Amino acid sequence: MKRLFLLFLFLPVLSSSQDFLWSDYTLISSGSDGYGRPRICLTQNNNPFIIWTKDNSPKTINASKWDGNSFSLPYSILTNGLNPAGGWQAPEISSLNDTIYVVFVSTSITNNAIFLIRSFDGGWNFSDTIRVSGNSNLNRYNLPNVTINDLGHPIVTYMEYELNWHNPRHIVKTSNDFGTTFGSAVNASNLSPGEPCDCCRSDIISSGNDVYLLYRNNDINIRDSYISYSNDGGLTFSSFVDIDFVSWNFPNCPSSTPRGMISGDSLVVARRSGAINNINEMYLSAVNRFDLQFTYNNVIDPLGFGLQDYPELAGNEDTIGLVWQDNRNGILDCYLSYTVLGPSSLNGSIKLTDSSSLGNQTDPDVSYSNKIFYIVYIDNTNHAIMYVTASFNEDISSINIQDIEKRYLLETRNILGEICLPVTNTPLFYIYNDGTVEKKIIIE
Repeated sequence: MKRLFLLFLFLPVLSSSQDFLWSDYTLISSGSDGYGRPRICLTQNNNPFIIWTKDNSPKTINASKWDGNSFSLPYSILTNGLNPAGGWQAPEISSLNDTIYVVFVSTSITNNAIFLIRSFDGGWNFSDTIRVSGNSNLNRYNLPNVTINDLGHPIVTYMEYELNWHNPRHIVKTSNDFGTTFGSAVNASNLSPGEPCDCCRSDIISSGNDVYLLYRNNDINIRDSYISYSNDGGLTFSSFVDIDFVSWNFPNCPSSTPRGMISGDSLVVARRSGAINNINEMYLSAVNRFDLQFTYNNVIDPLGFGLQDYPELAGNEDTIGLVWQDNRNGILDCYLSYTVLGPSSLNGSIKLTDSSSLGNQTDPDVSYSNKIFYIVYIDNTNHAIMYVTASFNEDISSINIQDIEKRYLLETRNILGEICLPVTNTPLFYIYNDGTVEKKIIIE
C-alpha cells in the first residue's frame, strides 16, 4: 500500500528582499578619489576587488581591495598620462582566483588605443600597460571588454572603426601567455547582417573552447542583440543567432550592452529592448550553448513604463542575479532581480540602493559566489562609490538542490499542474501561478 506525504515549499518565483540578509552600505570612494562607473570582481577567498575611473585631473583608474577585514583606501593602478575614458566607455575587469585583467581605452593616444593591465596577487600590484589594439593610422578603437579562459589567459574584445568612425566591427584577440602577447585580430561580428551598433560595448564569455561574443547590432536601425559563437577558443567565429524575437526599430545608438552567463547547457543573456510599444525593459533569453537554438525570451520586470538600462548579470548555475538602473520613480535608481530556481524563473525586482540616500543612484555592477551577491553602484548626489552585499537567509539557502533542479525542469517546460513521475519515492509537483510549489512524495 502506498501512502501520500505532502510537503509544501513556499518558493515564490520572485522572492522579496526579506529573503536577503543585507550588509551595511560601505563608502568605497568619493570626491577627489573619483566616482566614475565602478566594476567589481572576486579574488581568492571571495575577496572583492573594485575599480572605477577618477575623471578629474590627473585621470586614472583607482581601486580598493578587501583585505579580509576592511577595504583599502583608494589607490591608482594605472601609470599617469594615459587618460582612461570614463562613463559608458569606462574600463572592464575579469578575475580568476588572484589573477585580474583590466582593459581600458586610452584617449591620450592618437585615434585611441586599447590597453590591458594585469595583476597576479589579487589586485595589490599591476603590470605596466600592454597594448592590445593595432597600431594603425587607418583605424580608431573604443569600448573594450575582457574575459578569462579556463587556463587563466585573457580574451579581449573591442570596437574598431575607420578614422571617420564608420564601419564598426567587434574585434576579438586571444592570449596564450597571460596577456604578454595577443594573437591575430578576428572580426567576430562579420557574420550578422548590417553592422554592430557603433556605441554599444560587446560582452564576451568563455568556457573551455567555447567563446561567445554578445553584441547589439544595427541592421537599418533594427537594434537586435546577437550572439557569435566560437568553438576553438576565439580563433574563429563560425555561427551566430539573433536573440530578439521582436525587432527593435530605433534610430539612435542605445549604448547598452547585452550581458551573459552560462547556466548548465544554456547561455543566458540579459539586455535592454524597446521593441514592444517603445517600452525599454529588461529581457532575459536563453539559447543552447552548442547549437544556439533559442529556448525562451522573458520580460523580467514588466512595469509598462520608464527606461530600464545597463544590465549586469552574475550567478552560478540556477542561482542568478541581475542588476540594472531605471527611472520608474522619477529619478534613476538601481534594482535587483534574482532567483535560485534557474534563469526561467527570474522576474520582478527589489530596490538595492540605500533608501536613506536621496537623488540618482546609477551604474550598478554585481559579482556572485557562495550564496552572496556583491554589488557596487554610484551615489550621484554624494559623488560616491557604494558597496553592499546580499546573502541568502537560511530558509532560501537550505533548499535541497534536487528540488530546485526538478522545479526548474518543470518551469522551463512551461507546465502548470500535476506532473506524474512513475517512480516510487519520486516527488510529484503542483506548481501554481503565484509561484508556490506543492511537493508530493509517494512512499511504499
